[in-house]
Amino acid sequence: LPSSKTQKMQVLGLFGLPNYLISSAELIEMKLGTPICIHGIKLQHTAENAKAIGVYSEYIDRIKYLIGIQERTALIANLAKSLRSKSQGSTLILYTLIEHGESIYCEITGLKEVPDLPTQKELGIFFMTGKVKAKDREYMRNAMDENPEAILIANYSLLSTGVNIKALRYGIFAAPLKSYTAIVQSLGRGIRTSAEKDVFEVYDIADHFAGIGTFDSSYRARKKIYNNQKFAFDEKKIKM
Repeated sequence: LPSSKTQKMQVLGLFGLPNYLISSAELIEMKLGTPICIHGIKLQHTAENAKAIGVYSEYIDRIKYLIGIQERTALIANLAKSLRSKSQGSTLILYTLIEHGESIYCEITGLKEVPDLPTQKELGIFFMTGKVKAKDREYMRNAMDENPEAILIANYSLLSTGVNIKALRYGIFAAPLKSYTAIVQSLGRGIRTSAEKDVFEVYDIADHFAGIGTFDSSYRARKKIYNNQKFAFDEKKIKM
């Protein structure tokens, strides 16, 4: 249902009350879903960056500035490499803008640009956009189940529904997001049970700029979702 109260009432007026068949928490309690643990990583950005991003009034411009902060990209890349080194299961990194996904890929691999699929296969690190063919997406999905060190960097919209990766062990939300549907569906990628994992760990990268509440409100919305879904949650603050 829409988050807007007005839109929500319009939908309810047209279609009636919704029936909630089962929640994620209930699936987990019934042992039909993998427990989910959310690790909030709240980045405390410098006053210089807060001043620079405050110049922009449009949300998209602020997002572009955010993803252009190299230190932030390096933190995400180092986190992904650290999770990969554990060899406990594959890692999914979700982005919203293609250039952001590309910069993360290059930071992880040390390459100057995203390579062709054969090279991605050799590296075990995949990059998915809407231009990737269906058969190649299927290959990536299978690789994520077969290789405990595989990393997939993909757009939120591409991995929100219809993708089944049982061995998915880690998730990184690399871009700020507020949509209830997109967040819950993205978390659903890791709830599938597997003998190789006992928990699905998600690292939510949050951003705080003093005087700029845009990203703080998005993070609060996500935390509310985690709380409503009864997922385990902890938070760590890092000064940038």
